[in-house]
Amino acid sequence: MANTTSPLDEQQLLRSIVEASPAGMIIANSEGKIVLVNPAAVAQFGYPADELVGSVVDRLLPEAYRPTHHLHRARYMSKPEHRPMAAGRNLYGQRQDGTTFPVDISLHPIHWGGEQMVLANVLDATDRQRAEQEREQRLAMERLALLGQLAGGVAHEIRTPLCVIRNDAYYLKLMEDRLGEEGVQCVNEINEAVGKAERIVSELLDFTRDAACQPEVKKIRELVDAAVGSLRIPDAITICDEHTGEIEVMVDPGQIERILINLVRNAIESMNDSGTVEILLSWAEGLATIEITDQGPGMKEEHLERVFEPLFSTKPKGIGLGLAVSRRYAERNGGTLTASNLDGRSGACFRLTVPLANEIT
Repeated sequence: MANTTSPLDEQQLLRSIVEASPAGMIIANSEGKIVLVNPAAVAQFGYPADELVGSVVDRLLPEAYRPTHHLHRARYMSKPEHRPMAAGRNLYGQRQDGTTFPVDISLHPIHWGGEQMVLANVLDATDRQRAEQEREQRLAMERLALLGQLAGGVAHEIRTPLCVIRNDAYYLKLMEDRLGEEGVQCVNEINEAVGKAERIVSELLDFTRDAACQPEVKKIRELVDAAVGSLRIPDAITICDEHTGEIEVMVDPGQIERILINLVRNAIESMNDSGTVEILLSWAEGLATIEITDQGPGMKEEHLERVFEPLFSTKPKGIGLGLAVSRRYAERNGGTLTASNLDGRSGACFRLTVPLANEIT
């Protein structure tokens, strides 16, 4: 049977389908100007339909993507095909009020009124992305639980041979006069390597065990001094701290010292063992604050929060547990641990807050 539908009827049929679709639909010409937008898209983006028709689709994108979008449009119109837009990447739309939301978009070439146009099918991807994030978090927690079981057992087993190596190295150290310069250097390298291994074991055990917080009144200055004193400070490193009197805090001293050791060590390593580490103590509104800053390169903005995630590390030899454990200890002690880059100069700042034992006036 011959097709008796006229071009006008086909256009009206497509208009009816587009307007009835529960998904957002936008038809644009080869120049990117909107010729039709359905009620679902109007609801998604918050613009009146008559304001969108005749405008360029770029206004529905976040401002950062607008300058180059005409290039993507031209590339697509040179070879139009049915396909998802930017497959494998997250896309975002921008509403009239300036807020953004994730979208999934598929593109479909059509003929409308005798012209080559493109129909964009727009779906709000908020629920999909949230479900994916929840799934990833669930899988991550399952992996961490398995890692915790494995790490706890391995850490306990490794501690014994490390103690043997440490004791033997100590015995060799007593015979420095018989070892010679090269022998002494080897012993020092053994001790340094054992120290790194012991630190990894401690981080694994801290991460896997659910240590209770046992707070007591301590002078914050004593905790800082104990943490710095337990570290090997390279000769090219300067530790500058500002003394602020006898500030007393209510904390678990062992857990807070662990945090401070991690932060000072990370600051030293970020500068390749050369530079100045500043430690500033202050208090306000019932909290003592310890700020540890370095002169390193700082961190990428997207890493400032991720550094506290278990197993995330910006260091080639890090296992990514030190800062995760440190934040957990800070929160258990009623405080916080945050990271930021310094304004006006290179370097990073880690800020630890803990409760004061008594209000200071």
